[in-house]
Amino acid sequence: MGEKQHPSLVGYARVSNVGQNLEGWVDSFLKRNCQKIFQDKATGSRMDRPGWDALMGYLRKGDTLVVTELSRMTRSLTHLLETTKALIENGIRLISLQENNRHYYSHRSLLPLYHGSHLPPGAGTQGI
Repeated sequence: MGEKQHPSLVGYARVSNVGQNLEGWVDSFLKRNCQKIFQDKATGSRMDRPGWDALMGYLRKGDTLVVTELSRMTRSLTHLLETTKALIENGIRLISLQENNRHYYSHRSLLPLYHGSHLPPGAGTQGI
């Protein structure tokens, strides 16, 4: 009793300042049956994000992380790729509500979002 069930849908939302509202995102997570929701009110460049830290301690293999948008999850493109790779390596799927509800199973599949176009397989992925 009291232990979390796996796999689960887990939501994460972040706004950049305390004046912004997270309620709409929380409602979106609840409509998608997220069992747990983590949130932060801090700029992405800040290292101390208690909601994110708690989320990372909560996620387990088989879980699906649902984020409001990819840019809310990390501090930079490099951090996004590193974080996505770590999630995938730990068996955690990723869904972004803003980026067409797409599932990201490969950190390489994120590159077209930042280039603004669809790259052919393997293009621009050397060294990732």
